[in-house]
Amino acid sequence: MKSNIKINIDSELSHEIVLWRYMSLEKLINLIDTSALFLSPIAFFKNSDPLEGHLPKKFHDAIASHLQSMMQSGPKFPKSAPKEMLDFEKEWEVTSNRRLKLMREKAQGRQSICCWNESQFESEAMWKLYGDNGKSIAIKTTVGSLKKSIESKDNEKLVSLERMRYLDFNDADMTREELLAKKERVSSILLKRKEYEHEREVRLYHDPDIFDLTSPQLILSEYWEKYIIKPHTINVDISELIHSVVISPYVSEPYTSSVKAICAKYELTECDVYQSKLLESYDIKWE
Repeated sequence: MKSNIKINIDSELSHEIVLWRYMSLEKLINLIDTSALFLSPIAFFKNSDPLEGHLPKKFHDAIASHLQSMMQSGPKFPKSAPKEMLDFEKEWEVTSNRRLKLMREKAQGRQSICCWNESQFESEAMWKLYGDNGKSIAIKTTVGSLKKSIESKDNEKLVSLERMRYLDFNDADMTREELLAKKERVSSILLKRKEYEHEREVRLYHDPDIFDLTSPQLILSEYWEKYIIKPHTINVDISELIHSVVISPYVSEPYTSSVKAICAKYELTECDVYQSKLLESYDIKWE
């Protein structure tokens, strides 16, 4: 049955581009056991990047100032007003500020993403960044294979695949056009600080829910108090997705054999399973 999934792929990403996803062994097992990619909410990345999902400071401060001014439009009574009215004003202010803070946190952290590294070669830095104390693997694929693996399965939500943009978050001269790059609804999803440029990330993500984040009715209601941030999954064809399973160069037996045994158990016969040769010496002969 033909899938009804639609995946938007940025025009700059050709189908031949090689992608890597570095992960722990348990995440590999989950992937091949469920035939689904796990998309983590941005809120889950606070430890690795506390500004994940934020805009550069100039625009972050402008939005914060706008939202705060909205809060000042609430009830204002003269100091001579009855105590009940003054208590209501104070309670409204406390509740509104709490809901405003909650809205900003959940609106920034709700988006679910799956991160890929764009490179023709494996990365020593990525092994160390995403290795589980050295015990990790990487799956290798291409943009085209990722697309086919998603389109061959039924999924409910639209996904997109785009390169991340790396900006100086302290640039006070940045223009709105530079910030948005014609992608207003997803700008915060596709921006990271220059300090993370080494990741060369290509991001798979769900399109955001459509609603007006600046609506006073939404901010001041119980909407965000009831909103639950949760991960999502995307069904994929594993045989189409995985070209290679590469085992960390920092492990030895029995880890290596265990990974190969797991891949054999799940009948990953169409892909290569091998240990990285990153730490092996070249066979160089000096004349």
